[in-house]
Amino acid sequence: MTTSLPLFTVTLGTDAELASKIAAGLQSGAYELIGGVVRDTGSKRIVAWLRQVGHIAPAALPTSVMGPLAFQALIASTSLLTLGVTVIGFALMRKHLDTIAKDIASIKQTLERMERKLDLSLDAKVRTALDLARRAFEMHDPVNRRDHAHQAATMFLEAEHYYRSLLDAEYGEGGWLIAPLLKTLTLARVGAARCYLGLGETAAARSLLGEGYRMLEPYVQRWFDATIGVRPALLLHPGTSVSLGRLTLLTRWRRNDPALTIPSVFEELRADLWKSAVQDINQWRQPFPPVLREDPEVTPLDWALHREKITTRFLARLADTCTQIETVYAAVRCIEGYRLELEQIERMGLSPDELDQQCALLSSDSALIVHVPKDSELARHVIV
Repeated sequence: MTTSLPLFTVTLGTDAELASKIAAGLQSGAYELIGGVVRDTGSKRIVAWLRQVGHIAPAALPTSVMGPLAFQALIASTSLLTLGVTVIGFALMRKHLDTIAKDIASIKQTLERMERKLDLSLDAKVRTALDLARRAFEMHDPVNRRDHAHQAATMFLEAEHYYRSLLDAEYGEGGWLIAPLLKTLTLARVGAARCYLGLGETAAARSLLGEGYRMLEPYVQRWFDATIGVRPALLLHPGTSVSLGRLTLLTRWRRNDPALTIPSVFEELRADLWKSAVQDINQWRQPFPPVLREDPEVTPLDWALHREKITTRFLARLADTCTQIETVYAAVRCIEGYRLELEQIERMGLSPDELDQQCALLSSDSALIVHVPKDSELARHVIV
């Protein structure tokens, strides 16, 4: 059995005791957050999981209650996906795809100055699958709905193969398109799983999510290693505005070490931090991929007279890359969180739709719902 209650609502505020217990466990590394699933680091048992209801955003949570690492993890987890596998709908995916399209259009302008052509219809395959999936679940005839939903799921997975081939090539082409391709791949996999989930085929959806996580995580790890992992101390330069907490969270994910602390990361970077303060940062650019190392807007005159401009632009691109990796890494972890969530829902003897109905009854307000299993160590902090 599981107890469900609002952890945070817009009008009533936060269940401070329970939220602080979760946050303390995440901060110390006793717990790890995978999407919306809070899991004991040692035993891997689920101690709680979070779901969004209405238009609640984790950014509305008070940082003083959640703590910096838990707060940042929740923000990152909802940048591309949502907390709750049934919360992410096709309309929201389409909205995110529109944002990705704008990013691709901006990248196209940069690549044209480097005489590299880019097809702006990169997202067409997933966009077509999204439209078909949306229409499928608007159909009243169950046979037509099932046929069209299966067709949409197939289109999502076919699109995924296409984007994977582009992604594999992009690692050798400079890395300009890696972030939008990873985001599109993530949406394609979640879209396929949502089609099966909408048909009540939970086992198939869970299998797709597990496969997607295993497929996507190595791509994100490779991109982390080629960018953030080259000179992590540079991320802490004032010109990036990246906090030590954010870098610690990303390093936790990359090393799969939830217990990694902010002070320990600082100690690892102490020597390079000192070097970056006294050396010309432009000397550190060479090991980075072309997307960070090369700048088509920089002229030979800039190298001679405006080196500060070059440094500023480089640090801005490094900060943006950090944000992109943070978003994609969190989204990939959300996929694994969705799989864990479906397993937990099945243990409860419910369908995802039935759980959605229960959550809607818990709060008429926009809320962040927490589900606490009866055998969880957090159960004693729940007041019902």
